Amino acid sequence: IKNTEGQFDVVGVSAVVSTAYAYTKRLARLVRSVSPDAQIIVGGGLAASAETILRKCDVDICVSGDGEIVIQELLDVLADDAGNIERLKAVRGIGFLDGDRFHFTGHGAAPTAEDIEWPDFGILEADGSLQHFIGDDLDLFYGRVTQDESKGKKIATVISTKGCVARC
Repeated sequence: IKNTEGQFDVVGVSAVVSTAYAYTKRLARLVRSVSPDAQIIVGGGLAASAETILRKCDVDICVSGDGEIVIQELLDVLADDAGNIERLKAVRGIGFLDGDRFHFTGHGAAPTAEDIEWPDFGILEADGSLQHFIGDDLDLFYGRVTQDESKGKKIATVISTKGCVARC
C-alpha cells in the first residue's frame, strides 16, 4: 500500500524460515530508512518467533499462522487507526509490542478450503514465463523416463497442503 506522499503505509514481508532472519532484519531497516512511518508486518514461519523479531528487528507486527484472513482484518484496523492498541488486540493471529510489553492475540481463523483460490497462471502466461513452472521435462522430477513414456505429457507443481501442523 502506498500513500500519496510517496511513502509506504504498510510493507509486508514473508519470511519462510529462520534462516531468513538476517535478511528480514536488513530489509526492515532498509524499508524504515526510506519510509519511516510505514507499518512493517512480517509473516511466514519466522513470525513464530514474533517476540524476538519485534524486539530485535525494526518490525511493527508479526502475523502468525495462516495469514489470509488475518491480514485483511489487520489492514482494516491499520487504515482506520494504526495506533489503537485495543483494536489491534482484537485482531486474532498477530503479535506486537505496546511499549516494552509483548502481546500475542492468539491464533487467527484458518481459511476453509473454499476460501483458498486456485492459482491464477494468467500472469505467467502474459509474461511468457509459464514454461518455467509447467514443463515437458519429466526427467527432472522422476529420474530416467523414456521418450515414449513422456511424449505429450507435462509436469507442474501441485499445491497439496498448506500451513504448519504446529500452527506456526
